[in-house]
Amino acid sequence: MSVTTSVLPEKMVPGLERYLKDFRSLYGLLKENYHFTPLRKRSVFSAIFPTIKDAAVLNMPEDVPILRIESVMHHPDGFPVEYGITRIRGDMNQCLVDFGEVVLSK
Repeated sequence: MSVTTSVLPEKMVPGLERYLKDFRSLYGLLKENYHFTPLRKRSVFSAIFPTIKDAAVLNMPEDVPILRIESVMHHPDGFPVEYGITRIRGDMNQCLVDFGEVVLSK
C-alpha cells in the first residue's frame, strides 16, 4: 500500500546495516539502538503519477495517482536527521494529518 525511502546521516546511525535484517519499524530501531526518535518538522503532500519503479513496487497501474509525502525530521536536539519520501497508493488509503488543531482527511 505504501513505500518509503529514508535518508539518514551515517554519523548518526553508525552500523545501521547490522539492524536491518527482519526489522519492522525504523523508529523502533532508532529508539532501541541509537536512543532517539526523530520529530517531524515538515511534510509536503502532492498527488502525482507513480514512476515505473514505484508502480511496480506498489503493484499498481502507472496511470493511477499516488500521494507523495516529502518529509524532514529532526533529532530531539534540533538538527535535521532524516529526509523521507513516502509514496502511497491513492486508491487504497485514507490520510489523516493531525498537528494539534488542524485535521485533514481524504
